[in-house]
Amino acid sequence: MILFDEPLSNLDAKLRESTRQELRGFLTQLAISAIYVTHDQVEALTISDDIAIMRGGSVVERGTPQDIYLRSNNPFVVDFIGRANFLDATVKDYRDEGHAMVTCGLGDIVCSAPSGLAAGTKVMIYTRPESFEVVPASSDTAPAENEFEGTITSLLFAGEAHEAEVLVGDTRVLARLKSHIPLRKGGKVRLHIDAERCRALNPREGA
Repeated sequence: MILFDEPLSNLDAKLRESTRQELRGFLTQLAISAIYVTHDQVEALTISDDIAIMRGGSVVERGTPQDIYLRSNNPFVVDFIGRANFLDATVKDYRDEGHAMVTCGLGDIVCSAPSGLAAGTKVMIYTRPESFEVVPASSDTAPAENEFEGTITSLLFAGEAHEAEVLVGDTRVLARLKSHIPLRKGGKVRLHIDAERCRALNPREGA
């Protein structure tokens, strides 16, 4: 067992990225167990097989990087591990094991959900900015399930992606969209989000 205590904190961003890839490969090749302490969320997601999020000296949530990032049930963990859009919502229908339709500022949306959410339950849902995809829009076709039409109110070019704020009705969301797609501030856009990329938080979980 090896303990790493923020070993890459003094490296610049580019060197940190290459070094964590090499370190991950080294540990995997040698099958060495390690505890890795870091405040860098990307580093934690990249290197780990299992993440424990701590707050005030206690473990708040533990799981795989994918579960922590996409399927957390704790608002603190969601906000701590990366950027997210939080929306108040009401459960409309619990469709099947692990999915529910909710009504929120975007309209009706199907998302992954913890079990036991009854119709009418007040919840909070979250999406990651990169979870939105631009889909072709036509004036004579209504948006399909989990599609929303909005107006781009802010647009920044960030190399590999556009950082866009999109106004859907009265609800504003942050979307990280592929940079090769032609977009403009003030333009209309239709967005889609997969149900597995949107999560309803259990109202019994503390913030």
